[in-house]
Formats: sequence, C-alpha cells, structure tokens
Amino acid sequence: MANREFASIAGRVEALVPQVPRPTVIEHIRLAARLACEKTLAWRYVPATSTLLPGVYEYAFDVPTTAEVEHMYGFSMNNKPLRLINLDVAIAQYPEWADLFSGEDAEELWSETPGGYLGAEEYNEDVFNAGSDFVLPDSIVADAARPEAVTMVSPQRYVVLPLPDAEETYTVRMWLALKPLRTADEMDEQAFNEMEDLFVWGALETLFSMPSKPWTNPDYAVHYGNKFREGYLEKRRRANIGHVRGPMSVRSQSWL
Repeated sequence: MANREFASIAGRVEALVPQVPRPTVIEHIRLAARLACEKTLAWRYVPATSTLLPGVYEYAFDVPTTAEVEHMYGFSMNNKPLRLINLDVAIAQYPEWADLFSGEDAEELWSETPGGYLGAEEYNEDVFNAGSDFVLPDSIVADAARPEAVTMVSPQRYVVLPLPDAEETYTVRMWLALKPLRTADEMDEQAFNEMEDLFVWGALETLFSMPSKPWTNPDYAVHYGNKFREGYLEKRRRANIGHVRGPMSVRSQSWL
C-alpha cells in the first residue's frame, strides 16, 4: 500500500500564507488530516486475519505504523460477527475481563510443558525457535469461554470478551477507520487523495487563526473553516450512504 507525504501539498498552503515556515505548514496539514479522518471516517482499512490466543483477552491492532484506529466498523470471528460494545458496557457485563490467563502467573502457564522452566536454555532453543511442545494448563482457561463481544480500550488495542478458551481455533477479521498519528509524516495515498482539499482547508483555517502572526487573518480563518466543515460533512454523508447504487423496482402484492 503506497503512502503520500503531507509535505506534498505544502505548496498549496504556502501559496496563500507564504510567510509561514515549512515545518509549521506541515504540522498544520497533519493536524487537519487527523481531524478530517476523525470526522469523515474515510480512511478505511481491513487488516489481515489473525488468531486469538487461549487465555489472552487483549490484542494490538495490526495497522500501519504511522496510523491509529479511530473507529471499528465490524469484527468477525470464524466468519460470524461479534458484538461491538463500549468499554463501560464491557466492564459491566464482563467484570473479570482483565484477568489474563484466568489470573494465573507465567510459572503456571508453563508448568505442564515438558523440558524445563520459563527462561531456561532448552525453552529458548527448542520451544521458541523450533516446533513447540507447549501444553496449555486447564487452569489458564478456567474462566474462559467462546468470545461473544469486542471493545476498544485505546486507539492501539482491543479486547475480546469473554476470555478466549481453547475449544477451537478462533480466527478474527476486522474493519477499521484510521487516522494518522500526531508524529506521522505520511498516510495512505488513496485516502490522502480523497481528502486532499480538506487537509488544505483545515490547515489554512488553523494557520490564519494563530494570534499575533504576520499571516493572522480572522476573516480568512472563518472562510476556510466553513469550507473545511462543509467538506467533511459531505464526505461523511457520502461514506454513510456508500458508493454503490442498485436498481429499484416495485412489485405489486396480490390480494388473492
């Protein structure tokens, strides 16, 4: 997946505020990009499928290193959807959800695996670097069951609930909306191209709003702020409706 740098549109901004230093221009483009992605949810992303681990409830999102998750559209496990719930609902319905490995420690996790103890040379060479003979103790999944729901705990991590058991292999897939990190210099090219005008207008709004600068201009700030808001509302409406149209037909209902 190709990326595009925020600096690639710096010239469009500088044409209207030539006094602004290039690093400041790029910083405001980045801020506008984050806000545009938050408002439109237009940067869609589907990571590769992954497998849940027995006794492990929390996982990191598999997203580009310059991005974080703004919204989760959907989450499936073994091709069936899981419920998407808020964190407060997760805590209320699954109060034991933070008990990794059913509350057991690492020593218990490795207690039934032949060959030695965690950290021993034999483990490092034979188990981790070759085919593993790992044996999962029943105590590790004592409080586990088939996962039913998922919740985000941060833009980087999510939790499946209840704790996954070892009864079967759980393969998950998710559909996400992303936004660039505050330290990012680039983002997905396709999403960038779709929202390029928003990035320019948002950057101009915040630059013209800066107080006591040679380029400060409240009227221009209002003008470009309105363009930015009208633009992201239109893209959000388009994203909600979708890009596919099907034929509409009406069939009369027989009364006999």
